Amino acid sequence: MPQIALKRETSELLGKLAQLPSGWDGHDSPPIKTETIEQAERVLAALEAESAPAPHICPVAGGGVQLEWQHGGRELEIEILPDGSVQYLTVHGNDMDEGILPLPATDD
Repeated sequence: MPQIALKRETSELLGKLAQLPSGWDGHDSPPIKTETIEQAERVLAALEAESAPAPHICPVAGGGVQLEWQHGGRELEIEILPDGSVQYLTVHGNDMDEGILPLPATDD
């Protein structure tokens, strides 16, 4: 899929997630904040430079967004939390690693 189409597709999906109402998960999850969507867009833009394939994008209970990639026995999950922090989990066979991604400051 060409990068332009990929970028449009991911932007449209993030836009739909931004429209989820309070309680979208059948419980008490809040709507996903604009700041969380913007942080997800920044993460995706950084990965675009690495020619990463399209992720599976889904909302996370509590108001976060998760980006997921799977290839063979390898997985990468990046979760953008409502406070703007970003966590990751990598799986390669039986090896797992998780942590917090350091992100550059934004010019807000």
